[in-house]
Amino acid sequence: MEAFMKLMGMCITFIPSVYFASYMIKKATSEQRFDFHLKKVKDKAGLYGILIAIFNRVILFFLVTVLGMYITSCFSNSIYFDVLIVLFIMYIISYFFDNKNDI
Repeated sequence: MEAFMKLMGMCITFIPSVYFASYMIKKATSEQRFDFHLKKVKDKAGLYGILIAIFNRVILFFLVTVLGMYITSCFSNSIYFDVLIVLFIMYIISYFFDNKNDI
């Protein structure tokens, strides 16, 4: 069971990096959903809205990565748990402001 948890945690840890690489490759040929979101936010909130949207994505990247590392440690590392809670709260706050700028 421990080996399964470590394997699952490692997979979750590398998902954001693979997703970012895929986004950058696809961005070269066409505009992505996030690009349309940035344009919409720029029209409504300007530079502040763009920074909030990018901050939201960066926090989500770190949240998933730390979650994978916490699972890999078999839920025994309390520092990962503390960082995970802080990142989750920051993600909820940034998501709220990003969603408010999008509507």
